[in-house]
Amino acid sequence: MLKQAENKSRELSEIISGLEKEVAEMYAKVKNAKGSSKEMYKQRCIQLLKKKKMYEQQLKQYMSHQNTLDQMAFTKDNIKNTLEMGAVMKQTVEQQKALYGQINMD
Repeated sequence: MLKQAENKSRELSEIISGLEKEVAEMYAKVKNAKGSSKEMYKQRCIQLLKKKKMYEQQLKQYMSHQNTLDQMAFTKDNIKNTLEMGAVMKQTVEQQKALYGQINMD
């Protein structure tokens, strides 16, 4: 599960970095172009920026979900440890009672 999460976040990060490169290239074309081609490049640049923002939001949401799952697993482990500690303490108390019962005060 953890490996899958890392792969998904890496995949989204790679897509975002690829889009950043495309935006940079498109922006350079916008600066050098004139007339209708400049508008075309500008529109393409805007589309790429929107797409990049969408993937960034998806990555943020995915990371948020992953964080929630990690917190739940941590809480589960804490509860399990607490239950085990309670069982050990109960056994210890029983053993102490048995040992105190063996003490002869006379």
